[in-house]
Amino acid sequence: MRHLMTVVQCLGVVGLVSCSGGNQPSSPSQKITKQPEKKEEKTEGSPTPVVEGSHGMKWVHIQPGKTVGKLTFPKTFQMGSPASEADRDDDETQHEVTLTKSFEIMTTEVTQQQWFDVMGLNPSEFSEERHCEDTHKKVKKDGKEIGLCPNHPVEKVSWKNIAGEEGFLKKLNVMEKDDGYTYRLPTEAEWEYAARAGTKTAYSFGDEASNLKEYGWYGYNSGNQTYPIGTKKANDWGLYDMHGNVWEWVQDWYKKYPKEAMKDPTGPDKGTERALRGGSWVNSAGVCRSAIRDGDGPSERYYGSLGFRLVRAKK
Repeated sequence: MRHLMTVVQCLGVVGLVSCSGGNQPSSPSQKITKQPEKKEEKTEGSPTPVVEGSHGMKWVHIQPGKTVGKLTFPKTFQMGSPASEADRDDDETQHEVTLTKSFEIMTTEVTQQQWFDVMGLNPSEFSEERHCEDTHKKVKKDGKEIGLCPNHPVEKVSWKNIAGEEGFLKKLNVMEKDDGYTYRLPTEAEWEYAARAGTKTAYSFGDEASNLKEYGWYGYNSGNQTYPIGTKKANDWGLYDMHGNVWEWVQDWYKKYPKEAMKDPTGPDKGTERALRGGSWVNSAGVCRSAIRDGDGPSERYYGSLGFRLVRAKK
């Protein structure tokens, strides 16, 4: 949880200062101003058509080892980072991973609206009108008024809130029991494979950290809050916000990687922390690289920085 502590150290309880971190583009004033709302952009250049499912969830079909149109999905990739990569951590041991099963992954992180549709509540820190002036709404549930920034990622959710016995996934799979899919969190390997989109660089767009501002919300440009999904550039496979906005819980227990090659890995059999990927609005650019990892207890929620996206596969 070393990177997650940034939230506590920088923002405490109420978010008093900017947390732009160290490896940011230079700026004369380093003043962060609130960014305007943008509408979600349609995915362009995706290797397969974007399929819209229930609750407004959009999916891209990832098919390791297959050719779709002009694009060939690699079957094998290097997971982790090389020793020469700037800002790397010692839990990123590079090793070969082979994926043999296709899956669909959400083009964006799960939103506050989608969480509310399934769970009937909104735990998010960034749900007030000042966080999304143009799109904010209030809904009533069981006599209570709940604020929503509907297109912002849901956050302040634990792994158990998502994958536990009474969690989001349990309820979603019951709601969608007749659609032919099983919904779950991605494995770490699936997540990184999708985030890299066939690249071997520090980010899906190359090695230059200063370009991150075009692809993600992080400490330098976030103004200490989340932003609507899909308002930055997508990677080459049509996936948004794989760098920044919110950390994303994945299926695996968190431990250091093995050195040997792996096939369809699902992580350790047991552990004390679940893995998180991608960095968030509070972190520096180096903590939003494709290989970045962290972990935390399955019940931890943290101030506004923990979210997720889903994968689904045919039953």
